[in-house]
Amino acid sequence: MLVFVGLIVARWLGWSAPNLGEAEVLKLWDIVEIGLGGYVIGRSAEKILPAVVGTLKKS
Repeated sequence: MLVFVGLIVARWLGWSAPNLGEAEVLKLWDIVEIGLGGYVIGRSAEKILPAVVGTLKKS
């Protein structure tokens, strides 16, 4: 994920390869968005799941 962000930042700073087009950058950005969304959902589930399991065990 960090490599993809690095490629995007390098493109913004003008340090990228000349054959890295706009379409590839947009695909990299999509991958970063999906990865970030998965991370946020995973962390949320990690915090909520113990409470749900504890409630179910009490029932």
